Formats: sequence, structure tokens, C-alpha cells
Amino acid sequence: MDQLDAWLEVRRPVLEDRTLGDSIDAVEEQLQKHDDFENMILAQEERFNSINRTTLVLLLLRHLLNDTAKL
Repeated sequence: MDQLDAWLEVRRPVLEDRTLGDSIDAVEEQLQKHDDFENMILAQEERFNSINRTTLVLLLLRHLLNDTAKL
């Protein structure tokens, strides 16, 4: 999870950028930044899903172990 947090932290400025652009060129540049970011997210989607699946499995195992220990 630390890697995911670090990955998102590095990209935080892109997420928080409120620049709309004051010319067609500036707007096109912002659109390109958005497209690039979206493509990065899509490329990382399987990795995010894998982290999510692993987290769910670990939580389930923890729950099962806690229940077993109570027996």
C-alpha cells in the first residue's frame, strides 16, 4: 500500500491543478495532461486491482484466524 500512496503522492499536483487555461493552446495542454494522467491510471488498473484483492484476502484471513482462535 505504501507504493500506491507514494505513486499517488507524486501525482498529487496534477490532481490538484485547477488551471483551466486562458488560450486554446493552454486548454489543449491541460487536456493533454488529463489524457496522459487517465492513461497512466488505466495502465495501473490491474496493479490497483491486485492490491485490492490482496488486501481483501488478508482481511478475510485475519477475520478467520480471529474466529478460529476464539474456539
